[in-house]
Amino acid sequence: MQDVEYINHKILDTINGLFIDSPQKYIYYRVFHNNYRFNSGQDLVVDHPKNDGRRYVLLTWLQRIKFTNQNQTLQFLNHSFEPILYQVDDIFWQTTKKFVEDTRNVHKNQNYKINQIIIHSEISRETDQLYQYNFIPVHFFGNGVLAAEHWYRLYNGIKLYTDYKPIEHRFICATRLVDNLRKYRIKFLNLIETDKGIYSLLDKDPYTQRGINEILPSNTVMPSSFDEHTNSSAEIVNRYFDQDKDQYVYTPWATSFLHVVAETMIDRVHLTEKIFKPMVLKQPFVLLCGSGALKYLRSYGFKTFKDFWSEDYDNIVDEDQRLQAVADIVNRVANMDLYECETMREKMKPILEHNYNWFYNGFADRCWQELEDNLKDLILL
Repeated sequence: MQDVEYINHKILDTINGLFIDSPQKYIYYRVFHNNYRFNSGQDLVVDHPKNDGRRYVLLTWLQRIKFTNQNQTLQFLNHSFEPILYQVDDIFWQTTKKFVEDTRNVHKNQNYKINQIIIHSEISRETDQLYQYNFIPVHFFGNGVLAAEHWYRLYNGIKLYTDYKPIEHRFICATRLVDNLRKYRIKFLNLIETDKGIYSLLDKDPYTQRGINEILPSNTVMPSSFDEHTNSSAEIVNRYFDQDKDQYVYTPWATSFLHVVAETMIDRVHLTEKIFKPMVLKQPFVLLCGSGALKYLRSYGFKTFKDFWSEDYDNIVDEDQRLQAVADIVNRVANMDLYECETMREKMKPILEHNYNWFYNGFADRCWQELEDNLKDLILL
């Protein structure tokens, strides 16, 4: 069983445990065919079997529970791994919205009620709009569970990753996809002193194949690479075998001080496995994400670094101003000598150790409890 499949089944078990005695006629738990998000090639729009004019998105349903002599249906959908993008996935959102409206019209004289519950993992204006698309939102930090219980699980307790390495680089900033919603990453690199740290920037976006200067004509940052740029931001290569030296050497992942986390989205709080990479590596971090992302992270029990630099950037709504505020921190670190970085890291160790230990011991349970608590409110529907 794959990781996301396991999480989906565990969500299903949670739903069953809470709603097994509920009065609903049907309870469906649905997932996208790829387990992550809508895919127009797999999640097809089809006609309703009753041929009454209704059309709906054909998803995979893990289970349907039927209760007799009742007049209400609950449909659960897991959307907790990916951000909510109405324009990108317009077919899904519009079709689903209309299906609920049409179903209510078909059953308007039968006192029938259909409720769609979407399990999501972000804080944004988009979640407020879910009600307009006939969804009832339930928050669950799905990517936190995915990172802690699956993707980073095997790094726990391995000295290659847990031991502090001598600092060779003042900061590290990894970017791979840089087009469309991630264009901000190129903008950010143009704000920092890239020659004083480690960064990655391919000459073309691997997905769209557009050149970086085509994406951002004002770009002055040269392409650079220190890893393989595979689509696995949860993978950590801490050392490799150097053929010329005939020995293993540490990579910049292991020997950098400040970890610049460039999240998927900059216009909302939607955290992925990227934010947990510096925690596994016991590194301090700054976070490129929506306003309030650090506050959100702290609400789950993690600690950040306000005693060492200003984290007021977390309160800045304007995206360009927020990027500049983070860049100011990176540039400050970029102009420290390595001894200063070592000294600062020594003072940070209580925070680094706390984040590491909490990530592996308690954080995932906190997320699962959140899901259960938020689902309990639906019993009163």
